[in-house]
Parts: sequence; C-alpha cells; structure tokens
Amino acid sequence: CPGGPAEHRGIIAIGDSVTAHFHAPTRYFNASEFDAHDILANIENEMDWPQEGWATGIRSRSTETPVPLDSLYQRLWRRDHCVHRNYQNLGVNGADSTEILGLVKKGLHPKAGMRPARVFFGLVGNDVCAGRQDDMSLMTTPEAFRAGVLETFRYLDTVLAAGSTIALVPVIDGRILWDTMHAQLHPVGRGVTFADFYKYLSCLDVNPCQPWMNPNATQRDMGSFRAMELNKQYLDIMATTNFTNIELIYPGLDLKEVLDQWVAEGHDPTQIIDHIDGFHPSPFAQIRGADFYWTRTQQAAPDFWGPVNPNNARIEALFGDQGGY
Repeated sequence: CPGGPAEHRGIIAIGDSVTAHFHAPTRYFNASEFDAHDILANIENEMDWPQEGWATGIRSRSTETPVPLDSLYQRLWRRDHCVHRNYQNLGVNGADSTEILGLVKKGLHPKAGMRPARVFFGLVGNDVCAGRQDDMSLMTTPEAFRAGVLETFRYLDTVLAAGSTIALVPVIDGRILWDTMHAQLHPVGRGVTFADFYKYLSCLDVNPCQPWMNPNATQRDMGSFRAMELNKQYLDIMATTNFTNIELIYPGLDLKEVLDQWVAEGHDPTQIIDHIDGFHPSPFAQIRGADFYWTRTQQAAPDFWGPVNPNNARIEALFGDQGGY
C-alpha cells in the first residue's frame, strides 16, 4: 500500500433512510409474487439495505434489479485494493438535523479517526417532511437546520483525522415524487394509484412526507422552497466557517437530473422512485446515484478519490478476494 495509511482513505456515509437504502421488496405486496421467507429478518433490519446502496453497497447482484449493482465503495475498492472493507454506513431511517449529532456520536467507529476519511453527509428530506397537513410550520427552520449540521461538523472536526473531506448531499426537491408517481398504479392493485395511496396515508396521519406526497401543489412548492433554504445553510457554513481537520465540498445532486438522464436513455421515469412507498429512491436510482456522485465529487475535488493503486494485481495474487468486498 504505497504512501502509507493516509493515502488509502475509506468511506463513511452519514444520513437518513436514503443513505441506509430503505426498500420494501415488491414481492411482499403482490399476491402473484408473494414470498415472505425473509420478511422477519428484513423487518429487524428496518427494511434497510446498505449492502446494496449507493454509498457502501458490497453486493454485485440483487433479486430486485436485473442489472449489476454499483456503489461508491465498490468503485473505490476497484481503484485501490488497500481500502478493503474500509467503510461504515451511519444511515438511520428518519434522521434529521436535530438528531444527527447524537446518531454520529453513538455510531461512529472508534477507529474512524486513525486515518483521513471520505465522508458523505446527506439529510435529504426529513427536515422538510416534518411538516404536517394542518401545520406546515413544523418543517425544520433554516436556523435550526444550520445549528444542527454545524454542531455535527464541529464534532466531526474533533474526531476525524486531518485531511478528511465531507461531501454534502443536499436536501432534494421532492416535487419530483408527485410529478412522477401520482398517476402510476400501486402494486396493491384494484386500480389504486399512488395519488390514492398518498391520500390514504394522509387520512391515517402516517404520510412519511406530507409536504411532497399530496395533491396540494401549494404545499409541495412550500416544501421545495424550504429545501432550497436549508441547502443555502450548507453553502453559508462553507463560506463562513473554518475547520481544522475537515474540508467541506458541495458536489450538488439533483434527482431530476438523474431522472432526465434515465428517460433520455429510453427508460420508464417511474423506475427511479420506489414502487412501494412512492418516496425513496429505487434500486435503479441507487445505482445511478453512485455513478452520479463518483463523477460529481471528482469534479468538485479532483483528488478526492486518490490515485489508482499500482499494486492492485499484486494484492489479488497474494491474498485473493479475501472473502469478498
């Protein structure tokens, strides 16, 4: 491993259910495909599949998609075998700016600070999704968002090694959810569309993202305006705050850009959104997200992924696949 440990930085992914890759298999909701042999194990895992996600996925195949999986970790490992199994996923369902610091303190590996890290930090929706049908003011304010993420960055600055870089994943413009999915039939059948499904969740007061998953265009616009306000806090922190050990970069991620590229290639736009909850990125979106972020981080910080390890072939000859991933 040339250059010493500091040259072979792993990946730490911090965030919410998008980082954790929340996904409920369609076979649980379709009578003709029903197969619940693994349902209890998946419930225990809160329906999270980080092993197949955009950041730390380690699997190459999935029963949910007909195409090979991809992730930032897999790409980094192919580039540098000295990062073998050097990854951690701190994605937690429902995480937002008010609680992310506690989750990081509780979950970050005690040896995370031994060498510089490549960190992806993404709170992509829950601060907006806190808004309710009768009280949109419950969305996190820009001031509270800034305070929460800044405190987390300051903590990471004290525990990560010098030379660590944090790539910021912005809050999405969630209007894409309704625009893409509302007329699509839901797998439960009987002519139920996602518009009906969203309304039903709101009726039960269990809609996971009322500001965006509802037919009220005004509320959807309010949610997206708040998302824009929250993302501005990241840019303000970068412009006004100095850190000792970490550097913040803002590669930018627009889910609609991923969607437009998907459609331009002749694919169905609804394949980008999860076909059960109509909310989370689908397995296809996770794959495209890995490609998108790999490229964007290189553009924002050309040295982010480091050099190709010239000893990869020798490592494979000496150690084989070391049990995989």
